[in-house]
Amino acid sequence: MRTSALAAVVLAIVAAPLGAQNVHDVAAYFGTALTSGIEPPRVEQPMLGDNVNGWALNPFYSHQSASYWGSSDPFGAFGVNAFGGSVSTSILAGRVGIEAMGGYLSFSCGSRCTGGFTGGGSAILRVLHAPLPFISGSRVTVSLRSAAAGSATDGNYVKYVSATAGLPIAISAPASTYRIVGFLTPGITWASVKAPGFIVSSSRPDTISQIIGGGSIHQHDGGSGMLSGGLGLAPSTSGLGMSLGFQRIFVRRARTQFGATLTYKLSGRSNR
Repeated sequence: MRTSALAAVVLAIVAAPLGAQNVHDVAAYFGTALTSGIEPPRVEQPMLGDNVNGWALNPFYSHQSASYWGSSDPFGAFGVNAFGGSVSTSILAGRVGIEAMGGYLSFSCGSRCTGGFTGGGSAILRVLHAPLPFISGSRVTVSLRSAAAGSATDGNYVKYVSATAGLPIAISAPASTYRIVGFLTPGITWASVKAPGFIVSSSRPDTISQIIGGGSIHQHDGGSGMLSGGLGLAPSTSGLGMSLGFQRIFVRRARTQFGATLTYKLSGRSNR
């Protein structure tokens, strides 16, 4: 039971009849939430509009609650706590950021679930940078951001892969040697879930009545829209900063992910 519980949860949900929502939509949600989605959205150097190159360390924590998908779901509600970090650098006078990320997934569904590791990378490019007239020193930036990540659980043969693309729109204002930053990122995601298949019987949409059988490997791919954003305090050159972020994948009955990131920016190099 323990070795197949996570696969059962995922495949039972994506295989259940969900009305207008189909198996591919829900695969996009789970595949993203358990890979690139474990890292909460944060303030990144190109979003500040500063011409600064440098390195940063970014430990993070995030939580994703999976909705209760039916009164007779044998696995009930469960959540995912993610602990991890990334190493990032900014180049080309602070216009481009590159990151490598890794983390551990801890599932809160009793002794039936086992954790897993995930890893990936991302890149962000600032494409617009302009001052705002109403607050001295304030700025707006628009960037392009893409990320990809994958994970595999231990003996369950469950694999997840995702790729995302978004358009971070950030507004920042100076505060001493820091900048206060708020941002929103509309985007899209594609993900793949590969796991042992399960036969699902359900008499009502959105309700999983029982899981029987199992065995062969099934794979489901899908895409979805998403929206993320947050608020952060970032040092202009070096020091400690923090971001609080949220991420919502547009799949019915899926819940919003929340998280926090500390950023320790090493000595930046200005390129003015």
